[in-house]
Amino acid sequence: MNALDEDIMNMMGEALDRVEKDFDGLGGGQRSRNFSAGANLFMVVVGAQQGMWDTLDAAAKKLQDLNMRMRYFPKPVVVGRPGLAWGVAVK
Repeated sequence: MNALDEDIMNMMGEALDRVEKDFDGLGGGQRSRNFSAGANLFMVVVGAQQGMWDTLDAAAKKLQDLNMRMRYFPKPVVVGRPGLAWGVAVK
C-alpha cells in the first residue's frame, strides 16, 4: 500500500534535489490502487518494541522536513493521487 519508509523518503529527497537543478517542477502519480496509506506502521511498532526512540525520532523529523521542503519549494510540486492517501478513502 506504498507505506512511507526510509527508501521512499530518500527517493523524495533525491527527486527534489534533481528538480532544483534540472527541471521546472515536479509531478508525481501512479497507477496502483492506493497512493499511500501513510507511515510504515510496522517499522514504527518494531522500533518502539526495540526501544529505538532515536531512530523513530529521526524518521519523523526526516518526513516532516521533506514535507516542509515540498511546501516551500521554489518550483511547483504537484501529485495526483488515486485511492487511499494518508488513510483517507477517495473516490
